[in-house]
Amino acid sequence: MATYESSTDIQASTERVWAVLSDVETWSRWMPTVSSVEPLREAPLQVGRVDVFIPVVQSIICVTELITAVFLFAQYSIQPQRALLALAGGYICSGLFAFLQTLEFPGAYSATGLLGGGRSGAAWLFNFWRITFALAVITYALLKDASDTGSHAY
Repeated sequence: MATYESSTDIQASTERVWAVLSDVETWSRWMPTVSSVEPLREAPLQVGRVDVFIPVVQSIICVTELITAVFLFAQYSIQPQRALLALAGGYICSGLFAFLQTLEFPGAYSATGLLGGGRSGAAWLFNFWRITFALAVITYALLKDASDTGSHAY
């Protein structure tokens, strides 16, 4: 497959380069493919925000954590150990905290988040999310070699 690459070394500061790039009215002078540019408003050119990144990533995390929990519950039905229940519960909490943090993240669905936790609500949810999962993994590690007592139907 043929590829084309081109690069240009610019001997100027970042600030100077941004000043030239953000002056849209002069683009036709140095960009041959642009015949004219008319700004839509008088505000300076700014780099745009992409507010969809956090909801997409957190949604993927939520789904994968919940699927992992389902697999662990299936494993528990075959080999009943309390350690597996602790780990599955940790994955459920992790998936739900990922979803809740997405709702609370400023700029994802509203400017301040949907749950009303203020500017630090998403940070608190992130801390609870990571601490809860870590505790579930520690509980799993402590219980995995313990023998479960009681009768199990096979």
